[in-house]
Amino acid sequence: MRRLVLYAVSVLLVSSGSYAQSVSSTGANIRSDVNSHQLNGAGVWAWGDGTFGQLGDPSLPARKPSQFENPFNEKMFDALQKENELTRQEIQWRAEPRTIENIPDAVDISAGQAMSCAVVRSGDVYCWGGGSNSPTKVPAITEAMQVSVGGNHACAVTQHKAIYCWGSNDSGEIGNGSIGGRVDIPTPISKYSGFVAVTSGDKHSCGLLENHRIVCWGADWGTGSAGWQVDGGFYQGKARPEPRIIPGLFHVAKVAAGHELTCALLENGQVICWGSELYGGIGHHGYADFGPSLVWSVEGAVDVAVGFHSVCAVLKTGMIRCWGDNTGGKLGIGTSRDSNGLDVDAEAIGPVHKISNAVSVAVGWMMACALTREGTVYCWGDNALGEIGSAGRQVFEPKLVPGLVGVDQIAAGHSHILALIRAKP
Repeated sequence: MRRLVLYAVSVLLVSSGSYAQSVSSTGANIRSDVNSHQLNGAGVWAWGDGTFGQLGDPSLPARKPSQFENPFNEKMFDALQKENELTRQEIQWRAEPRTIENIPDAVDISAGQAMSCAVVRSGDVYCWGGGSNSPTKVPAITEAMQVSVGGNHACAVTQHKAIYCWGSNDSGEIGNGSIGGRVDIPTPISKYSGFVAVTSGDKHSCGLLENHRIVCWGADWGTGSAGWQVDGGFYQGKARPEPRIIPGLFHVAKVAAGHELTCALLENGQVICWGSELYGGIGHHGYADFGPSLVWSVEGAVDVAVGFHSVCAVLKTGMIRCWGDNTGGKLGIGTSRDSNGLDVDAEAIGPVHKISNAVSVAVGWMMACALTREGTVYCWGDNALGEIGSAGRQVFEPKLVPGLVGVDQIAAGHSHILALIRAKP
């Protein structure tokens, strides 16, 4: 059995100018009911793991992780595998989508390890989780266009094409040239401007410049996920707190960061990935760590998403191809077994079953979801915490999330999902 060790989430919510430190009670509170709102109503919808308040559901007691606590530790993981209900009482989750209150007119969403955020039409950013169910306005950010939540930090890009980051800076995640501590007030990253998008992985982030180059900063995890930055050099196991351009990458349309992996979607529809090769996440056999490398069996891609050692790409045909770790069946190929031992090569994988009309994809720890042209959402993979949005322990093929229609955007956190239905004029 593979085991995952994640890092602490101490969080990023603010209240009256300082980050909220409230602690809520724990106890089993497994919810499967749906609120009285229609599921096609405008707003942010959430389901899955809500242990730390990341679902924004006041009926689920939110527990604040301590500084050194793994938000989803090995004890909980083993308990879920063994169906140990005693330990499962530490976890709060809900299988069906419900709207999150007090988020006015959201236009962009992001889900992280134990936190969620949204940009609203006014340009403000609201976040919740890490011990609080209540969406709280993040200070010092105005005119935001997009937000991205990582493991213990978050970043937002503004209409002025600047990136602001806040949260843990243990590995230089803030991008201001320093390492260590926390940054409670969102801070602009150093050296670069002209950004049009940002993506945050567990302990690193990358920004997409308007000239279609990529700038990255933060942890390498010993894998180079953010380290191919200077003269093609490979910096294993080092924090890179100062943003630098990834050499040799041009014509990038999108960049996606995950756990020990980063991938770029090029304007010509090709996908390039770098970081850890464990489980075949960059699309090649073996266990070495590589710099930017072409995933040769993926062509005509229009979207890409990175999770825990797995990657999915949406093709212009509407089909999805996934590769890497297949724990819980998150590759959507009808089985939970890897086709090649521990790793899965991109060439060895057929398309995700039953999906032919996807427009975007989101990948979490042990699950993935697709948004279709019709505005419906399909999910697959492990369902221990209701991530699939319906019943079933493991779902090896895409399953419709009941009731959700008219969805504009989806986002996957560690073990929870967000769906955005924008208000129509």
